Amino acid sequence: MKKVIFRILPAVILLLAAIVVLGGCEKSKLKLKGTTWKLDGIYDVDTKELKVLAPIECEDCYSFTFDTDSTAQGKSTTNKLGVYLTNPVGIGIETFIAEIGDGYIFNEATSKITHYNASNT
Repeated sequence: MKKVIFRILPAVILLLAAIVVLGGCEKSKLKLKGTTWKLDGIYDVDTKELKVLAPIECEDCYSFTFDTDSTAQGKSTTNKLGVYLTNPVGIGIETFIAEIGDGYIFNEATSKITHYNASNT
């Protein structure tokens, strides 16, 4: 009987600890409004290299800023983009004209997005 108790006791303690910890967590909805996402580079799985996007001195290039929890406005190098977190994802690119640096690569990659995963971890 003592062996059974000592086998079950650790599991019961872990279960109670998990209930206490998880029970104290508030279920908070992920808030994206006001956050900014910026792509610094593209990773090539074949060469295992990260290609930093040019021009590197452009602070707002290759970025999106969420104006609501489901929409964002962004910029490649010279063009504005709109992002709509729907299913499937909606991406609106004003034009592909006059891109500099790696703007064309960014626009092409962005227009191929079909899924997203947003988490607060």
